[in-house]
This record gives sequence, structure tokens and C-alpha cells, in this order.
Amino acid sequence: MSVDQVHARFQKVDPRMRWVWFAQFVFFFLLPIAGSAIPLFIKQPKLLWISLLAAALAVLFAFFYSAKAYARFAYALADDGIWLQQGVWWRALRFIPRARVQHTDVIHGPIDRKLGMAQLVVTTAGIHFQKMSIPGLSEARAHELRDELLKRRDASAIGPAL
Repeated sequence: MSVDQVHARFQKVDPRMRWVWFAQFVFFFLLPIAGSAIPLFIKQPKLLWISLLAAALAVLFAFFYSAKAYARFAYALADDGIWLQQGVWWRALRFIPRARVQHTDVIHGPIDRKLGMAQLVVTTAGIHFQKMSIPGLSEARAHELRDELLKRRDASAIGPAL
């Protein structure tokens, strides 16, 4: 299967992942801002607006970054493996051949459980890129992908019938 054919088969994850990523980015950016705002407010209460401006810019950045991250994140299951494209500034198109799949995990974190989603983690043989995660899948889709990867891998390990 050519890369162009695979691109036509790319699938998006649940749209709510954009908001999960947004919340994660906001938390990631606002934590240091809040940590610096408290001492600034104690020493110079008139300069609190700097921290508020930084917080507003962080939220705005997180909003646009999470939208781009969601737009660029997709996966495709091919006959010979699984593809994953992701990245906003540094974009990556990764492929894991079925023969390199060691095992798969379906993970349900607290946010995933609340939203009815799951994450598929594919662990590979080798040193480079040992794990690939696909978050934002429905639980049924995560199990379906896992079973499909392992079923076809087992069939390819046996080889053609003589």
C-alpha cells in the first residue's frame, strides 16, 4: 500500500481530545504563571496586570495550539502495520510494521473514563520509538484496533500456507 493510499485512510480521534489537550496545555502554562504571580502580587500589587496578561496569552496560545494539534493528529491501520501522523511545529509520520508489534495496551485514565474514551499503546521490538500512543479512541475502537493488529500480526508470523 502506498503512502498516498494510507493518507486517504487516516482517521481522526474523538473531537473531545482537542479540549482535553487544551486543558492540559492551560494547566502546563498557567502553573508557572500562577507561581510567579503570587510573589509579584505580594511585592508589587500594581504589577498584577502583567501576570493576568501572561495568563490570558497562555490560554489563547493553548486554544490555538490544541486546535492545530488535533487537526494534525490522525492514525491509519494498513495491511502491513499502523501509521500515525502528528505534530504542530515538528511534524512526524510514523509507521510500525505488524511484525514489530510486541504487545498492545488499552489504557483508561481518569479523564478517559469520564469521557468514555481510551488510549491504545502499541509497544514495539527495537530501541527507537518503542511506544506509540493513540489517545481519544472510543473504548470499542481501541479494542478493535488492538485485536486487528494482533490478529494480523499472528497470521503474518505463521507465513503463507504451503
